[in-house]
Amino acid sequence: AKSPGLETLEMLARHALNAVEVERSFHASFGKDLGLSRAQLERIAKGPATQAYIGHLQSVAGNGSLGEIVAAVLPCYWIYGETGRRLYTKRPMKPKIYRQWIELYASEDYWVAVREQVRLLDRLGAAANTSEKKRMKEHFILSSRYEYLFWDQAYRLEKWPL
Repeated sequence: AKSPGLETLEMLARHALNAVEVERSFHASFGKDLGLSRAQLERIAKGPATQAYIGHLQSVAGNGSLGEIVAAVLPCYWIYGETGRRLYTKRPMKPKIYRQWIELYASEDYWVAVREQVRLLDRLGAAANTSEKKRMKEHFILSSRYEYLFWDQAYRLEKWPL
């Protein structure tokens, strides 16, 4: 609804559908490899950083402009891609559960999507007024911080204290 044109809407819809399909496939594959059913995976509580990050993204999606939304989501695209690329150079990639993830996010196909998002943000930023640009920057920085916390939470196996 906030898209400036059909081409942008098509790209965003394609990215959203691809994200859902990839995540669903990964969860099924990882669940199988770990001996967990889909129901068991769905019952796993989201960690504090994940929950906060989701809340931030939902708030921006509901209240922000398209430029703000893209600025808030871009760090996820970009950081996953950079992480995939860096880990891809550190062979061997074992076990399989990590290799699949790394290969996807290091792939040129994935980087096409990252570059599409960067170009879109550049276009939207060029058209934004000063206050919107400020909000876009703030959302980008906060999402980048949440990305760090998300990864750190996984590394430290952080859970809710209560």
